[in-house]
Amino acid sequence: MGKKATSIIETYINFLNKIGKWLSDIESRKKWILNHQILTFFMCLIVILTCCGVGMWQRGQCINCEPLTLSQLQEASKDLEKFAQSVDNKIFIPYDSWNSYWKEALPYMGMVTLGIILGGSLAYIVSFFIYLLLAKVIFKKYNT
Repeated sequence: MGKKATSIIETYINFLNKIGKWLSDIESRKKWILNHQILTFFMCLIVILTCCGVGMWQRGQCINCEPLTLSQLQEASKDLEKFAQSVDNKIFIPYDSWNSYWKEALPYMGMVTLGIILGGSLAYIVSFFIYLLLAKVIFKKYNT
């Protein structure tokens, strides 16, 4: 193996060692995440939305779909197997333009974003109250 290839491999191994040390140092990760909360949130959001968008692009657009009515939705909630069979009968083709893709993707991604924000907020509130409850119980136990 030549000197250039050995140098590239050593650089790569050093890079992996730095990542490994950073990942194994839990306190360092906690500090970084706490100092960059908004950046961490947006990084996670971008990854999730990218996965959703790629999944939609790979699935394609439905050519024999029509919007669900309220009665169809109620019927589907009662008989899930029948609803699943009706979904299996849908025909999907690749998107013919970016415009048609974004018309379908933006509302879906908006709902995903809203769900992430509401779910994250709810999880934060619940964990905060559990923390307060545990702190109160533990504080009361050691001060009596």
